[in-house]
Amino acid sequence: MAKKNQHSTQQNNLQNNNQKNEHRSNFCVVINSQEQYSYWFADSQLPAGWKSTGFIGSREECLTEVENIWTDMRPLSVRKAIDTGKT
Repeated sequence: MAKKNQHSTQQNNLQNNNQKNEHRSNFCVVINSQEQYSYWFADSQLPAGWKSTGFIGSREECLTEVENIWTDMRPLSVRKAIDTGKT
């Protein structure tokens, strides 16, 4: 029973943190080495392997930007393999 309560507490803490973070207003669009896009908090250190594209806006603006620029969902390595006939 103690493990169940501990798990429930951890889930509640995570949900509370996510709710707090949703109210942060500045996000940035980020890209990784496989040319996959996402968004991240503009005032936080980026996760390893990601760099900013320079676009900063609200969460919704960043999602729109990602939708507009990420037109091919395949990772770069897959696109290169297809282009060179190695698949």
